[in-house]
Order: sequence, then structure tokens, then C-alpha cells
Amino acid sequence: MTDARRVVFVVFDGVTMLDAAGPAEVFAEAGKFGADYALEYVSPSGAPVLTSVGIRLPVDGAAADVREPDTVIVTGGDVLVGAPVPGAGNPSSPRPWISGRRAHRSSGPSST
Repeated sequence: MTDARRVVFVVFDGVTMLDAAGPAEVFAEAGKFGADYALEYVSPSGAPVLTSVGIRLPVDGAAADVREPDTVIVTGGDVLVGAPVPGAGNPSSPRPWISGRRAHRSSGPSST
């Protein structure tokens, strides 16, 4: 079993590719310096999504099925300007899943 920190990206139809790939690149770069991250992509339904530029993005499952992530990144997209995350009205929507989680903010480095 790995001790990798789980980073979960919530994606949806209309997601901006840069918002999905950019943060993943940051975690990959951190891996070159010894960080250990396991990246997962989930959608509201668990089905692949269509990005804003028409690329089909496969996912690892449904947002509601994710257990114990270390970090959750809700990606962006132009569709969010005038509406909530697409699929937010269905039972497997990420909205209840995210709102049921406790937010954690690091206090930053401490000195002794």
C-alpha cells in the first residue's frame, strides 16, 4: 500500500482543459522532488466528460464514491459563470459530497 496523498479533481462537461491539466502538472513537478501524489479525476455521474474544447476526458469514477481524499480540486469552466456545476441536480452530484466534507487549512510552517 502506498502512502501517496490522494488528490481528487472534480471535472464536468465544459471543464476548461487548463484547469484540469495545469494543477496536475504542478503535482507531477512536485513528484520530481520527492512528493508522492496519486491523482484521480471524478465527474458527477462517473461518466467521461467533454471539455470546453471538445476533448473527451476519461474519469476514475463518480464524485460521490470518493472516500478520504487528501486534497479536492474543483476545476473551472466557462459554464460556471452562469450556472452551477453541470449535473449538480442529480444524486451523485459533487455539491453534497463536497459540502459534507470538513475544510482544513494549514497554518503553515511552525518554528520551535
